[in-house]
Formats: sequence, structure tokens, C-alpha cells
Amino acid sequence: MTEMIKTTINGKWDLLLPEHRAKRPEWLTGWEPERLDAMYKFIKKDMIVLDIGAEEGDMPALFATWGAKVFMVEPNMRVWSNIRAIWEGNKLKPLGWYVGFAGPKNKQYDEYTAKTARKDGWPLCAYDIVQAEHGFDHLAESAHWINQTKIDDLPIEKIDVITIDVEGSEYEVVKGAERVLTEQHPELFISVHPEFMFHNHNDYEAHMHNYLHSLGYTKKWLAFDHEHHWQYSEVKR
Repeated sequence: MTEMIKTTINGKWDLLLPEHRAKRPEWLTGWEPERLDAMYKFIKKDMIVLDIGAEEGDMPALFATWGAKVFMVEPNMRVWSNIRAIWEGNKLKPLGWYVGFAGPKNKQYDEYTAKTARKDGWPLCAYDIVQAEHGFDHLAESAHWINQTKIDDLPIEKIDVITIDVEGSEYEVVKGAERVLTEQHPELFISVHPEFMFHNHNDYEAHMHNYLHSLGYTKKWLAFDHEHHWQYSEVKR
């Protein structure tokens, strides 16, 4: 059984986290405060939040404590035990999940699918040990063996908010969401890594801004720390 420690995020919100995650100094100094404050201001009870790049699941769990119904997408099988520990430790249940990448196309690999099959409401890979050193999987490096889906094809009827933090593949993610963005107009919170975007996908941040503008969105600058934080809203006509 993983020991869970009460942790206060940014001096505002309490969450139970595994020891290795609870000890992060960023919780005390303030982890992406402008982005989280903007999300807290926008998200209302029972809104459906799609979290792309859930990592260890603490941020989507935080959204759930605010009253959101959260669907998580995360490709790294090594981290799903951490996600399950955090969600069950806080007595939370996700709306749903997808083990794989969100991207511009749909791809499925039988071996990967078998390892991520459902067991008691979670993927099989969520029943390994909780581990601090889990590494990361990136779309540009691992698309040849990890499943991928478009946001448009996720089993979610209506999405109110999409949050994206995928280490440079942000534009690739929104390319697979054209139907959802044009029909449902969810609010977007995107953390952009412009150097990784160019290095891994030969794209510029401006290309993503222009694409989202063409779909009826306007952007708001939130902050810059180790990445660019943006909020995108539907243009009111």
C-alpha cells in the first residue's frame, strides 16, 4: 500500500500524494500559479475536462477535487500505477481514460493494446508498483509502438475544457480535434514548448496560434516559466 501524504498545492488546494510527489518543492514555491488560477476561475462543478498529458495524475485529480469530471490521456504505461494511487487515495474516480497519445491520427498496436486492457476500471498497467523514476514518452519518439487517437474520436459526448501539456506536441494534438473545437468550442489551456515543437515536429508556435484562430479561437497569455502558458476561448460573435 502506497503511503499518501497530505500536500497543499500552491498554498491553496489540498491533495494526498505519494511521498516522492509530495516532496516536490514546486508545491511550496508555486507550481504554474497563473495557469492553475485561471483554470480554477473557469472550471465549474460537473464540467467535463479532458486532460492531455496527465503524467502522474495529480493535476487532473486536482481538477476533480474542484468538481470537474475528468477524462485523462497519458501514453506512459510506467506512470499509470501512480495515477491510480493518487486517484484512489483521494477517493476520486475519473470519467474515463486513454492509455496512448492524443495526436493527428488514429493508430493501434496489438501488443500495446493488450498491456493496457481494462481491469476493475483501470488499465492493466495501473497495477504495477508506484515509481518516482518513470521517465516520459513523446509522440515524436514513440509513435511507432504506442497507440494514438484523435481527440475527435475519444468516447466523450461533450467536452467543456481541454488542457494540454505534451512537451512540444501541442499542435499535433489540436490537429486531431478539429470537429470538437468547431462544434463544441471547449476552453483550451495549452502549455507550449516552442523549442521542442520545432525540433521534434518542424513547426512553430505561431502555426498553432493561426490554426486555432482559423477555428474561431482567441488567445490570452497567462505566463512563461519553463514553457508558454496560453488560454484559448471561443470568439464571441
